[in-house]
Amino acid sequence: MNSNFLRKYFLTAFCCCIISCSFGGDRQTDSLLQVVSTGKDPVKRINALLLLSDLEVSDPIKAQDFANQAFKLAKELDYEGGYLAALIKLSQLYFLQSDFKKAIELAQEAKEIAEKSDRKADLAVILDGIGLIYYNLGDKKECAEYYFSSLKIAEQLKNKALICRIFTRIGLLYIDQKDLGKSIEYLTKAKDLAIELKEREGMAVSYNNIAVAYYNSGDYVKSLFFLDEALKISKAMSLEGLEASQYLNYGKTYFKMKKYQPAMQYYMRALDIFTRLNMLPKAASCRLNIGEAQLAAGKYNEAEANFEVALANAKEKGLKDIIYQSYKLLHELSLKRADTSAAYTYTILENQWKDSLALADKERNLVKMELQYH
Repeated sequence: MNSNFLRKYFLTAFCCCIISCSFGGDRQTDSLLQVVSTGKDPVKRINALLLLSDLEVSDPIKAQDFANQAFKLAKELDYEGGYLAALIKLSQLYFLQSDFKKAIELAQEAKEIAEKSDRKADLAVILDGIGLIYYNLGDKKECAEYYFSSLKIAEQLKNKALICRIFTRIGLLYIDQKDLGKSIEYLTKAKDLAIELKEREGMAVSYNNIAVAYYNSGDYVKSLFFLDEALKISKAMSLEGLEASQYLNYGKTYFKMKKYQPAMQYYMRALDIFTRLNMLPKAASCRLNIGEAQLAAGKYNEAEANFEVALANAKEKGLKDIIYQSYKLLHELSLKRADTSAAYTYTILENQWKDSLALADKERNLVKMELQYH
């Protein structure tokens, strides 16, 4: 439930600590490019390159190019702080591209430097990032060990912002383990820290996560209560992307309660925002939810239209899981219509993409086995 949003939000812990990034428009980019091309202070040039990498995170090739430039310049100058920051940034970028092998190689190199130089603050962030990589590889035991190692250092340093993030990660890990008590315990700790730090966006995300925990346990009333708390903050702060994700979660919750009309209303609100913000992967996923609700309500033509749009968007962006889900739902729709010919066609396509996803899982397992070997 809302895993893509959560994944994006919590990546903020796995970014360079040497600089703070504030996202701006073309004017900021031009200003930073000016520093890179004409600046005389190499440290400022390195920091500008890392900021540019942050600004271009939606374009992995550009972001990687800026991070590589920062990496090379820091290495030439023997500037350890910049070198380490660039390593962490590159590891994050490879992670976003699902190249977990390269991501962990760079993170391990960064870890060695941080340990050797006794850079504990950086080490805590790196260990947390490695834990996130193992989480995505499906190795929850290794992941937990890195999270708790990071937490130990963060607590020693009294870095409450990082402690808050790690509590959240551990809470989400317990959701996967179907341990509601532990997940609520850690997510509540994260929420309380966000309140103490007056991090309102963090509070909204924490409430959202607690809602996810209750949703997964089947307690939809409590899930809706915490979504209400999250939405109040998101609206007050004009966090439209977060607001849309919460609308999507409302829709999923009402769908599980078999209340299809309110589910549809929330799905449509989410779709409107995702489309306006040009968040195409989220919009495609939302259309599948809308189509699923229409399918349950017997509105077959409308459901088919949404499945087809989701499929087209997923093919454009190479979103394998959404392509698979689209064919799966089109197969279900064909069975409802008793259209055996279409059902047969979609069954073949569904299985092809299911095999493709299974192959990707095998590749991840091979990477995990190789990492364990080393």
